[in-house]
Amino acid sequence: VPKREKVSEDVLDWREVVCDVNLNRANVSELQTALKKAGYYKGPLDGIIGPMTLSAANSYARAKQLPVGTNYIAIDTIEKLGLKF
Repeated sequence: VPKREKVSEDVLDWREVVCDVNLNRANVSELQTALKKAGYYKGPLDGIIGPMTLSAANSYARAKQLPVGTNYIAIDTIEKLGLKF
């Protein structure tokens, strides 16, 4: 007989994120440049949203107590970096 135990309340959290349309090479290059200036991005400024860019954006977001996701970048992070997509 399976046993279920409730360990916490369900939480639904809505976040504005940067969509794929806005993650073009020019915008990603701007993001990488801003993250590099802030000391979070160590990779090439290639305009490609890869694991290094996502990791840097998430590290920055954590440090600024902003929303963090494994496969997205929150608009809050973009705005805090002074960017507009």
